[in-house]
Amino acid sequence: GTVVLRLVIARDGRLVDVGIARSSGVPSLDNVSTSMVRAAGPYPPLPDALAGAQHIFTLPLYFKRSE
Repeated sequence: GTVVLRLVIARDGRLVDVGIARSSGVPSLDNVSTSMVRAAGPYPPLPDALAGAQHIFTLPLYFKRSE
């Protein structure tokens, strides 16, 4: 399945917000995706090339079930 997340990261690397931009159609997969992103923070500070106090990222995550 594929879930697309919308992340808002502050200049200092803090995760400001995470939401589902496009659901995988499997609620448990969507939930674990947002949980992984929250657990992975804080993130590195934003590079100088990205202007502003925060930046929005669109992150597609692809999952494949192993059998």
